[in-house]
Amino acid sequence: MICRTHGYNLWGGSAIPLPACKHMDNSALSKNELAELAQGYVTQLRNLIYEQGLTFLEIGRLLKILRDEKLYAYLGEGGYDNFQQFVAAGDIGIKLSTAYALVGIYETYILKLGYAQEKLAEIPWTRLQALTSTVKHETKAEADEWIEKAKTLGNGDFATEINELRANTGWEHPAPYPRVYRCKDCGKWRVEVDEKYKCVCIG
Repeated sequence: MICRTHGYNLWGGSAIPLPACKHMDNSALSKNELAELAQGYVTQLRNLIYEQGLTFLEIGRLLKILRDEKLYAYLGEGGYDNFQQFVAAGDIGIKLSTAYALVGIYETYILKLGYAQEKLAEIPWTRLQALTSTVKHETKAEADEWIEKAKTLGNGDFATEINELRANTGWEHPAPYPRVYRCKDCGKWRVEVDEKYKCVCIG
């Protein structure tokens, strides 16, 4: 479908972001056409998010090469003394913590566990980072379970899984993480937990 004013193809290609077009007359389209148009935009968004995921993994790979091969020594005026100095200089526009996180993700998931980048691209890199310290000590089968959770769970459920994981670290018998939320009536915090996991210690 073409915008008569701009000549834009409003259906677009699967990997090309469509420009917003204020000249599109929705009233001239049927309900099915609008649904198809909306789905076209969603498909493009999914493709772009997937490509973004691949990009973050590739950034981790390139940063690792620059760090491990000490190629930062040949950059800038006279080179940098170390990797931290190179990143902190701002030439690549990434914070040091982010750089280390992306390198860690690449080392853990791609090199150690052997995942293909395409399998991880749909997962936000921040979720992969949250799991890095856990999956690096697990088998591929165990890591697969976490990968599936990171891919399918909503933000709230995923956060609960991560909190429960961290809270149970060092304990022989894991306990479910309590549900904490604000009461809609009074605005105060409510904590829900199975009675058998509630502490009854005094003092």
